[in-house]
Amino acid sequence: MGNYEKAIQTLEKYDQKHLLTNYENLSETNKKELINQILSVDFDLVTNLFKSRDIIKESGTIEPIQYVDKAKISEEDKLRYIEIGTNQIKSGKLAVLTMAGRTRYQAWP
Repeated sequence: MGNYEKAIQTLEKYDQKHLLTNYENLSETNKKELINQILSVDFDLVTNLFKSRDIIKESGTIEPIQYVDKAKISEEDKLRYIEIGTNQIKSGKLAVLTMAGRTRYQAWP
């Protein structure tokens, strides 16, 4: 069984197959990167962490949330989001963000 098939099985098991929605549109290099990223995720660990914090409700699934395209955010909104995040961290709160797709590293001020 190839890596793509392994990734499909894993995503189906955890109801996360939507992560491959635009797979066909990726370059071969990006397809390999995405599959490798999916295979590197410890979905059991992520699920157990969520369950231990009572984040997963009765359905027992992790569901996609609304997202914001960073490239389309105004400078004013970026600063507002940074302030919100900083205040949450200062108050001892934590957020986890998981993304699929090509990885790009860019620091916000």
